[in-house]
Amino acid sequence: MSSTSNGDPARPNSRAAAYRGALADPRPLALAAQTMIAMETLLHVAVTVTGGRDSAIAWAAPLSVPLFLTAVGLFLCWFHRCSRNAELFAPGRHQHSEEATVGIWFHPLKMLWAPRRIALDIWNASGGTGSPWLINAWWIAWLGKFFSALLYPAFGGSVYDPNATYMFQIGVVAAGLAILMIHQLTAAQDAKVGAGVRDTGF
Repeated sequence: MSSTSNGDPARPNSRAAAYRGALADPRPLALAAQTMIAMETLLHVAVTVTGGRDSAIAWAAPLSVPLFLTAVGLFLCWFHRCSRNAELFAPGRHQHSEEATVGIWFHPLKMLWAPRRIALDIWNASGGTGSPWLINAWWIAWLGKFFSALLYPAFGGSVYDPNATYMFQIGVVAAGLAILMIHQLTAAQDAKVGAGVRDTGF
C-alpha cells in the first residue's frame, strides 16, 4: 500500500501528478539558482574581507566567472519556468510573453524595467497576497548593483577593491534579496498547485 503527501493511501502522489502535466515544478531550479547565487556572493565576500590581496584575487578569479555564469543561467531557467506556469495559471493576463522572459534581460532598455514587471505578473498569477515589496526591493538592489558594476570600473575601480564599500554592500544585499525573492515566487506557485490539487481532487 503506497502512502501520499496528503495522507490518502489510495491516491498516488498528487503534487507530483499535477507537475507531470503542462506545469513544471520550479522548486529544483529555484534551489539550484539560490545555491549558486549564494556561492558566487560568498566568493566575493571572502576576497573582500582579505583586503583584496593579489593572492586572493588570483585564486578567486578562475572561479568567479564560472560561478557567475552558472548562477545567471540557472536563474533565467527558473524565471522562464515560473513565467510559463504563470501563463497557465492566468492565460493572456501578462504584459510579456513567456518567450520574452529570458531575452528581455539582454535588451539594453527593457532590461531596466521589464523583468520586474514579469516578476509581478508571476506573483499575481500565482496567487501572491499582500504587497510585493520583496520584488520591488530586489529590483532596486539589482539596479544598484548593475549600475555600480557598470560605472565603478570605468573610473578605475575594481570589483574586489576593499575600499569599494558601496559595491560590496549592494552586491550582498542584492544577492540576499534575490534568494528571498526566488523563494517567495516559488512558494507561491507551489501553493497554487497545491490548491489546484485539493480543488480538483487529483
